[in-house]
Amino acid sequence: MYMNSIRTIIIVIAIAFLGCTKYTLAQTTAAATNKILIVPFNPDLYLSDAEQDIMRQTNKTPDQYREFFRKTIDLKILGQLQTVMQSYSLVQDTTQKAKRELAIFYRQCGYKYEIAKGKGINKEEGKKKGFSFSKKKENDIPGYITTRGDAKFMNAEISDTAFYHHLLKEYDSNYMLSINQMEIKTNYSSCIDIANKVYRREVILHYSIYNEKGVVIDGNFLVAYFPSNSNKDTDIAERTFPELAEMMKAQLQSAIK
Repeated sequence: MYMNSIRTIIIVIAIAFLGCTKYTLAQTTAAATNKILIVPFNPDLYLSDAEQDIMRQTNKTPDQYREFFRKTIDLKILGQLQTVMQSYSLVQDTTQKAKRELAIFYRQCGYKYEIAKGKGINKEEGKKKGFSFSKKKENDIPGYITTRGDAKFMNAEISDTAFYHHLLKEYDSNYMLSINQMEIKTNYSSCIDIANKVYRREVILHYSIYNEKGVVIDGNFLVAYFPSNSNKDTDIAERTFPELAEMMKAQLQSAIK
């Protein structure tokens, strides 16, 4: 009877091990077969009410620090998404071909503000990671209020589906992430230091995630914060971009479940 009990325990452990192995293999296979193409935001869709402060502290032209923001946030997001699936960035590709593809993609997009799409991030999981949540709707999270004064995100509606499919085929991808707009907004109702008039500023990143058919499976905006007395482009990036990239990873994982 003692030997029978040992055999039973061994069988149970073996079944559990095989189950875990199959689950791990399924995850690995999904990560290996999926690939996402990342499109950076169009520089024309950068909005900020902090331009004068940033220019004074960076000694750069607006075009220079906007391009720094564009490439740096893209690189942070690329690093995070690569832990979920194969990822490829069009802005990190410096060839003339990639630049042409980007220009065509921007031209064919119909940009407009819409209600958030997709499942959003699980609130309990998000709170553990320190993400911010809107109180309005489950799929508005993480979220706040954009410069337009509402909770809508900037969507990039694909009008040329043939070109979209060309991009996926060209870069061997079955998902696309489009960063549609970046905003920097000063929240004058949230004062961090009254004596020195330091307010909370927000970096707001609008995005759309499409499946292989070009359907938006997740679209929303993400928010990270920094103080208004911190206006160097490198400082803003260091304070906010890692958090935004981590949130983007969580959104992608939620969208493809």
